[in-house]
Amino acid sequence: MELSWSMKLRIAAVLALGAGLIGFAAWPLIATPTPFDTVSAATETIEAADLAICVALGFAAGFIGYLLSWPFGKQVAVLAAPAGLAVWAFRSGNIANMTQQYPTVEFRTHIYSIFMWEPVLWLLVVLAGFVGVIAAHKLFKAKTVTLTNDNPVYNKFLNPLAAFAVSVIVVVLLTPLLAQSVRLKGYAAQPSAGQIFFAVVAAFAAASFLAKLFLNADFLWTVLASGAITAVAVISWANGRAFADMADIVPPVFFTNTLTAILPIQMVAFGTIGAIGGYWLAVRYSLWKKQQP
Repeated sequence: MELSWSMKLRIAAVLALGAGLIGFAAWPLIATPTPFDTVSAATETIEAADLAICVALGFAAGFIGYLLSWPFGKQVAVLAAPAGLAVWAFRSGNIANMTQQYPTVEFRTHIYSIFMWEPVLWLLVVLAGFVGVIAAHKLFKAKTVTLTNDNPVYNKFLNPLAAFAVSVIVVVLLTPLLAQSVRLKGYAAQPSAGQIFFAVVAAFAAASFLAKLFLNADFLWTVLASGAITAVAVISWANGRAFADMADIVPPVFFTNTLTAILPIQMVAFGTIGAIGGYWLAVRYSLWKKQQP
């Protein structure tokens, strides 16, 4: 089942809206001093007022995107806010730039303690976009189709929790395999932004695909999992003892695990896009399977 040209144009229009409204128009709100600096709360350049504006723009992107992709706004417009964040994620410097400039164990420990909770900030923008879509749907009520699987037994409490847990496990296992980079004495170098994009999108797509196919779970639970994966990576591979062990072995641009080389904004932005894509791939696969003799 191939997407129609009209649907492809709707998706492209929503992605362009999010990239333009958030990614470029709002860039001055969080712009880094130099191209090598990172878009992160760890740099202490993001003000609360600026973040609030970004959340409001996320809502606006979802709302306008709903109208732009009518009558499929509920399905397509959720891409607007993460598309804007993805532009910031690509324009950001990387973690290796930070650790090369400040190679001490204390500095690494400090920035990763911030990375643990930082995904929540970017999830606020994404979720604001989702709320904008819901608000537009309530107002304009475009006809929607309920897409469910016949096989999975759905429990409104257990299935979402299982989908969240499965998503965390799948992404933690798949991402390092897909974001391959130079290795030295067992440590991973900083992957490029393009490699991170591919790895995170593919890993989240796989997680969301499985969650929809076997648990009939919405992509929301995989999106929310993006807020926990960085914390799992920090607890497992980015603690003070790990930094101390590697300090005398490899240069500061290497990492104990590829997951710890991914910025929180990259995990949330790219992960949300992958989760939405994986969900709809599962829907299309289910429909295709039903049509088979």
